[in-house]
Amino acid sequence: MTMSLSYTLATYSSKRKFFDFFVPDNGIAALASAIKDRGGDCAYFDLNAFHTSEEDFLSFVEQNRPNIVGFKLFQSGFLHTNELAKQVRKVSPTSLVIAGGPHSTLYGEAIFQVTDAYDVIIVGEGERAIVEIGEYVTGERAQDEVRNSIWKINNEVVATERVWENDLDSLPLPDYDVFRLNEYFPIFLLNMVRGCPNQCAFCCHPYVWGRKCSNAELRGRSRSAIKRTNVVRRRSFDSIRSEIELYRMKYGVRSFSIVDSTPDLPLIRKICNLICTSRPDIKWVGFGKIDLFDDQTYEMLGRANCKCLWYGIESGNEEMIVRIGKRYSRQDIFEAIARAHRNGIRTIGGFIVGFPGETERSLAETGDLACNLGLDAVVISPYLLQPGSPIALSPEKHGIRLDADWMVRSMCVPENEEPHEVDFYEIDGLRNVQWWERFRAVSDYPGWDFDRQIEAYELATLIGEQLGLEPDEFMKEVDVILKKQDADSLHALIGKAWLQEKANSVCCGLSR
Repeated sequence: MTMSLSYTLATYSSKRKFFDFFVPDNGIAALASAIKDRGGDCAYFDLNAFHTSEEDFLSFVEQNRPNIVGFKLFQSGFLHTNELAKQVRKVSPTSLVIAGGPHSTLYGEAIFQVTDAYDVIIVGEGERAIVEIGEYVTGERAQDEVRNSIWKINNEVVATERVWENDLDSLPLPDYDVFRLNEYFPIFLLNMVRGCPNQCAFCCHPYVWGRKCSNAELRGRSRSAIKRTNVVRRRSFDSIRSEIELYRMKYGVRSFSIVDSTPDLPLIRKICNLICTSRPDIKWVGFGKIDLFDDQTYEMLGRANCKCLWYGIESGNEEMIVRIGKRYSRQDIFEAIARAHRNGIRTIGGFIVGFPGETERSLAETGDLACNLGLDAVVISPYLLQPGSPIALSPEKHGIRLDADWMVRSMCVPENEEPHEVDFYEIDGLRNVQWWERFRAVSDYPGWDFDRQIEAYELATLIGEQLGLEPDEFMKEVDVILKKQDADSLHALIGKAWLQEKANSVCCGLSR
């Protein structure tokens, strides 16, 4: 960009009810860094926060008239965010209004079927796209030259080339200066790998991060054929170490959640070696994988202050596990959880109910496993059909018939409803809501994700370490605060966590 542009970014996914919202968004931090790296200015409004009102946001936009106003879209809060974007058009008609985030990538062109609130939609990775949109604003680039974008030009929807950043080290490190960090617990999210080498039948992550072929090209293809198109990119360990050091030195943050859904074992080993040899003040959580870690690896994780691992177990029935696209037995699951516990690592098990092919027998086996594994937390979720997943690409192979308008209906979930309550397909002769109720009625197990206290147990583990509380104690305390909408008590708790986070580093002799 040859001239300084002003950007204002905003997120809204519902008013804060769950403590897992209280960590800063690493995606926003990455966009802010990309903007600043090219000479732009960036402001950010977290509209989920207690002390950030929509009126404050709209007043700021009206007074400052930023060149670009961007919204990160989520499934929850999507409809309300569209209304906010329309209000931005009214108070700042000269601002270019853009949308990005996971919901934008999953639904893409379909968003223009339900709203005209946005000038452009970013799909996939946003760091380059948001800069190239700025170059469009300054006249340096045509609309069709802005990669990873969808425009509505003369009532025609135009999608540009989708690309991904092969050299992740070339991207500037995330910049958290746009956040009011005193409103968030001192945990930063660490992303080491983009993409996934696997292809679970229900999962849309490989599509979100990038495939070599479009959804249209992959319709009807086998899961193995889809898997071969996944794009996986890894950062160098030098880049990751630099990011960790930046957060330690600049922000005083030493607690991390590694958010790669499939752990990269060579990088994990290097992280563990760094912690064990020179950074004992670092504590972290991440994803586990049943068939990836051996005894030696679990011992290494325990020594390196890994406090909790999330396992996508999905089912207790081995036939269902194969259907889903995973390769392990019930015995493998028991052994993995036992190994983690032997090394002082807490465990979370995630399970899906109502996946295509589910029966009362398979569900009973899932309940038996969930109740007898000895997990520290169990999260049971209803199956959700998502765009870009192998099932969405080949629904007939799974006994599913999608309604003609399924994209629009699944995209627009009212705030008073849950995604699984939206009726948009048929499975084995039943409407999906009927299919869901068939299994909900016979699965009275602890861990349903309707009780969101335990949804982010891994974060509660880290915060509990900061506050000297057990995760369950911390979650109960925050649950009371949020039910009362007691912002002062919440901020006092956050302040205590920050003080203790910095005190821990001094105790380790690592104040720098």
